[in-house]
Amino acid sequence: MHESEVGRGDMSENFVTFCVACARGVTKDEMKYVDGRIFHKECYARHGGQIRFPNPEIGQRVTELKVDLIQLRKQLAEMNKATDTKKDKQREAGKKAAKTRKLKNAGKKAAKTRKLKNAGKKAAKTRKLKNAGKKAAKTRKRREAARKAAKTRARNNAAGKKPARKSPSRKSTITRRKAAGKKAVVRKKTAGKKPARKSPGKKRAVTRRKAARGAGTKRR
Repeated sequence: MHESEVGRGDMSENFVTFCVACARGVTKDEMKYVDGRIFHKECYARHGGQIRFPNPEIGQRVTELKVDLIQLRKQLAEMNKATDTKKDKQREAGKKAAKTRKLKNAGKKAAKTRKLKNAGKKAAKTRKLKNAGKKAAKTRKRREAARKAAKTRARNNAAGKKPARKSPSRKSTITRRKAAGKKAVVRKKTAGKKPARKSPGKKRAVTRRKAARGAGTKRR
């Protein structure tokens, strides 16, 4: 007996055909070719010369094994097809998952961008309202102070009171340069003025004091 499987032989990729002596599979390493027939080397050495052809039993067995081989090859093709189908399904599932993941990430990115924009708009609106509130409060405070001052003035006027003098501490310090400048401005204004001319058509009434002094007349 040789190492081939009983009744079927080696069905691997090294399989060549079936031995005409034992009807088992023959590989390239075990093959012995004699007169157009293939033997196992052991089978030929044992009883290769005693075989006479045609042998009906051997022929029938070879036919059955060929049918089995065809069925096995068919099953192998179906298995390969099923494997390919499974791989195709996995590939399609992977593509679908990648597409879904891409859309999901795009949605997350858009949501994040929208959230940032909304936050910016909200902050700008809050800042605008806050500034408007500050401005309105400032205006309201100024108007209230003005109304209060007006009421105080009206009350003082009704009571015959004079307006209070400003605190001397509020006066600004006058430096020598400021004082000199003010004096220069006053001198300039005074120097530029001409004495008012008397109207020739009007005469002054002479009072007793002026008559005693010899003064002019008083305007009538």
